[in-house]
Amino acid sequence: MKGMKTAVHSFAGLVLVVFAVIAAFAYFTSSVPLATFGALAFIISILALLFAYFGWMAVRLSALAVILAVFCTAGVMFGRLPKINKGEFQAVFLTNNQVYFGHLENAESRTPVLKDVYYLQASQPNPQSGTAAQQNLSLVKLGNEIHGPEDAMALKSSQILFWENLKDSGKVVQAIKQSQKK
Repeated sequence: MKGMKTAVHSFAGLVLVVFAVIAAFAYFTSSVPLATFGALAFIISILALLFAYFGWMAVRLSALAVILAVFCTAGVMFGRLPKINKGEFQAVFLTNNQVYFGHLENAESRTPVLKDVYYLQASQPNPQSGTAAQQNLSLVKLGNEIHGPEDAMALKSSQILFWENLKDSGKVVQAIKQSQKK
């Protein structure tokens, strides 16, 4: 009986090591899809609980396996979320087809905040110029509108389609920096 417990513990340890290796592959590469990793974590958790229930594995070892599965799954799923590059500009795309540029804070919250806000404004072409109608886009700093808003926007996360970090070499960031020099 003691040999059986040792074998089960060794097997459980091997399963946990395999699970940790798969978690590392899922986190650092894209070779293991998150859905596969999540299914594996679920199966290992169920097996650990069944082994503990039938007395084939110590309750502490089962609890460790379940906790490891939960933390590894959470780490892999949330570790891949893009991070806001502090001090750099982000573009925020909203469901109403508006795009705003600025410094995004608390992107994960229900009400993210965008500060130092800019947006694109299209000006209508002059029909008397005789050239093909082409819209001109200009970058506008929030705060100069007739209603006099402050230079920050509280957004509803449900209205954000996605956001992107902007490169310093991009045209929008270059235009913002030019505007800030004035």
